[in-house]
Amino acid sequence: WGDLISLLVAGCYAGYLLLNRPLVARYHPLTLTTYISCYPDTGSDGFVFGEQDWIRVDSSGWLVMSWLTIVPVFVAWSVWIWVERHLETTKTGPLFFLVPVISGLATWLLLDETIQIGQIVGTAGVIVGLIINQLTPDAFAPQKTSS
Repeated sequence: WGDLISLLVAGCYAGYLLLNRPLVARYHPLTLTTYISCYPDTGSDGFVFGEQDWIRVDSSGWLVMSWLTIVPVFVAWSVWIWVERHLETTKTGPLFFLVPVISGLATWLLLDETIQIGQIVGTAGVIVGLIINQLTPDAFAPQKTSS
């Protein structure tokens, strides 16, 4: 089931990249990020949001919430949309697979998490795959012919 779910996630992400391409070409990254940020999350956030006792949130809580809203969401998505606008999807899409690599490295550095051998092997596989992807010509790009 895990492999099937992984394939489904990869397929959904590929669909997102393809469907998002016309929007990326049409809208400025900050505009598109604003629209995306206004769309309600389909998860359980609505339930948690309604149950939160907002009066009890102290200044550090508001600071953390502001940081999480601005930097990893608004700034990161704006930069990602800008990159998608200027580079081919076949070159930017695979970079998505760096997320678990960077997350694992950050937890090791910041939280003293233990790195397992499987994580090292997986990281090596991701990096090798990304290098191969960046070095190989795009199989779907129109081939240039000499005249």
